[in-house]
Amino acid sequence: MAYLGPTQHFAFVNPAFEHRFGRRPLGSDAVGFFSGMFSPPFEQFINRALAGREVVRTLVYSNRDPEGGRLWLYAVPDVVGDELAGAFVMLEPVAERDRDEIDAPASVPYDQLVHLQRMARLGQIMAGMAHEVGQPVSAIINYADALPRMLDAGESPARLHSLVRALRAQADRASRIITQTRQLLGGRQAGFQDCDLLQVIYRSVELTERSAVDAGVEVRVSAQSPLLPCAGNPAQLEQILINLIGNAINALANESRRIVRVQAENVEDRAIRIRITDSGPGIGADALQSVFEPCQSSGGGMGMGLFVSRQLAEAHGGQLWAEPNRHAGASFVLDLPATSSQRTLEQASAS
Repeated sequence: MAYLGPTQHFAFVNPAFEHRFGRRPLGSDAVGFFSGMFSPPFEQFINRALAGREVVRTLVYSNRDPEGGRLWLYAVPDVVGDELAGAFVMLEPVAERDRDEIDAPASVPYDQLVHLQRMARLGQIMAGMAHEVGQPVSAIINYADALPRMLDAGESPARLHSLVRALRAQADRASRIITQTRQLLGGRQAGFQDCDLLQVIYRSVELTERSAVDAGVEVRVSAQSPLLPCAGNPAQLEQILINLIGNAINALANESRRIVRVQAENVEDRAIRIRITDSGPGIGADALQSVFEPCQSSGGGMGMGLFVSRQLAEAHGGQLWAEPNRHAGASFVLDLPATSSQRTLEQASAS
């Protein structure tokens, strides 16, 4: 079984798929992957399923099987609300007992579809959680490694307490991510509340400070004051910004000028815009959308950070996109809807 994202790229495959095809084609184009493999062609089959938003089962012949093996090919569109989120694709050999069913109408038991959908969603959620938890765990390991050295060097109690507080903050962050994943698996949304976005921004910068210092990167913050009020989950908004700031820091690894800018401003009276800009190599115009697809990574990670960040932004009613800078580097822009008008904010500021 495999799950295809809205652009028909592989977002998840199960072990049976990997065993059959000998690899995990995560991030690859499914039409290209299956090209020439089946008759009738896979492209014709998947386009029919997605266009009609209906479950489709068809009999295909394997062009790479010397015995001309026959397979059942299933496509189950994944529709969330009114949006087509992707599709589940399943392959099943035609068993001897099924020979008489070849001309039967396509039908897949509802409980089987629910199970398959849950398993694919679980795979995506767990991959995202592994990526998100990996960041604070790495920070905890770094802090734990530094603590004995600081003790041996006779560092002041104030420095030691500061390190312990930072370690605890990262542990709390990992705990929040796990709690939110449990809520997601249980079908519950993490609670929204009134957020102080300035506090969220500075907290995110603080949590990435160690990575920035180790990489020789300066993170500069400039924000309009006051910012419009926003409703959301502070921990999830921190996750978005930590991912974006962390990516910007990583993008500067081979640059002589290492500056990351975090800017925040009100957009009329409707939204708050946060822009994270780096002076790195930038992003090609053809990759401005694909960087948000799962398993797209230029480093050694799982390539889930931007995918998860966009999902969280959209869960807040916001948008997240990338754009090239005029001279060098890239910008990632997060728009979040405001919960009151600029006029109300000005009245509150004046009082």
